[in-house]
Amino acid sequence: MQYSTAFSDGLLAIACAACVLWIGRARGRYGEGDQSALFCALLGFLLPAAAASVGVIRYGFDPSWQAAHLWLSQASSFLGLPLLGATALALGRGWVWSRPNWGRILLGLCAFFELFRQFGHLEEYRLALNLASLAAIAYAGAVQWPRRGAVIAGALVVGLFLLAGVAVGSEGWLGPVRRIDLFHVILAPAYPLLAWLLLTLPGNREQHTG
Repeated sequence: MQYSTAFSDGLLAIACAACVLWIGRARGRYGEGDQSALFCALLGFLLPAAAASVGVIRYGFDPSWQAAHLWLSQASSFLGLPLLGATALALGRGWVWSRPNWGRILLGLCAFFELFRQFGHLEEYRLALNLASLAAIAYAGAVQWPRRGAVIAGALVVGLFLLAGVAVGSEGWLGPVRRIDLFHVILAPAYPLLAWLLLTLPGNREQHTG
C-alpha cells in the first residue's frame, strides 16, 4: 500500500468535491447561458474528484482499482481541465453558448482524444490541450483588469498547475517526498481557487438573477 499517496489523493478529492458543491449551489443565481457553462465546470471538477477518490481506494485499500483510477485520471486530463478552460473563457468574455454548443465541445474533445490515440500522439496532444486550457484560464483572469483579484487568481491557478505538472510531475521522488504526493498537494488549492475565479467572472451579466 502507498498510504501517503492515498492521503494526498484524499486531500485533492475533498478540494474538488468542495468545488462541485460550491459551483452547484451557485448555478441558480445565473442566467440560462451561464448555467450551461457552469454545468460543464461541474463536470470539470467532478472528474478529478472522482479520480482522486478512486486513487484513495487504489493506494490505501485495494490495488486492483488501478485500471479505474488510470481511466478517470486520463478523463480528468483530457476532458476535465479543457472544460474548465472553456468555461473560464466563456464567462470571462461574457459569451453565452447554448447547451448544444457545449455538447459539441464535449464531443469534439472525445473525438480528438480518439484521433490522437489512434495516431500514437496522445502525450503531445495532452500537453497542447492542457497548455491551451491554462492559457484560456490566464486570459479570462487577465481581461478582468483592473480587478486585481481575478488577475491574480488566474495567474496563481496557472502557476500551480504548471508547477505540479511540469516542475514536479508524478513519477519518482523529490528528496524524501513522492512526487505524486506533492503533485496532489499543489493541485488541492488550485481547484478551489479556480472555482472562485469562475464565480467572479462577469459572464452574461444581464441574465444574472442574483
